[in-house]
Amino acid sequence: RWEQKGLSNGNRPRGRHYNNGPSAFHGRGLPPTIRPVDRDPVPGWSRLFEKRYEIHKRYPSIWKVPLLRKRFPLICSALEPPPGKPPTVLDVGAAERTMEARLRARFPGLVYKSLDVDPEGKHDYRSFDEVREPFDLVLLLEVIEHLTLAEGSRLLDDILKTLRPGGRLIVSTPNICHPWRYWVDATHLTPYSYENIGGL
Repeated sequence: RWEQKGLSNGNRPRGRHYNNGPSAFHGRGLPPTIRPVDRDPVPGWSRLFEKRYEIHKRYPSIWKVPLLRKRFPLICSALEPPPGKPPTVLDVGAAERTMEARLRARFPGLVYKSLDVDPEGKHDYRSFDEVREPFDLVLLLEVIEHLTLAEGSRLLDDILKTLRPGGRLIVSTPNICHPWRYWVDATHLTPYSYENIGGL
């Protein structure tokens, strides 16, 4: 109910109704474990609002959010494998696997795997059902906005199961405060504010 956690009808999230409407899988490619028949709303609305509020308290406005000009240094800093073992990376929705060459040049011995549903692409996995190994780092770059909120939530659940203890996930999505970045692609389904992506 919307009245939970002190929410009034006036505070309902506006825009897309996430429990109906067509699903589309475009962009960098998405795991086939997410089916077009998945129309159910996001579980735990009250908890999502609670976590979103925690992010808002930490960063009261967009101007307080730390900005990075380039994401590659962040990816490199997040890659911390256990001592004596090669770093392992799973790139979800990897498309042309553009991160592979850069990461291999930076980390000799890197184990790089990609997951993508594109039948024409050369990828290691088509579904999370095929993944049997843990990873130090999972990349989800410019993918989640192509899903409904419920589908994105389940995708993150699948990803978290593939991380080793202490592993990390990096998610990027277009900046909705720069509308052209989001609306330039008609296959985008869900715009994420920094509070919403942090809360999710």
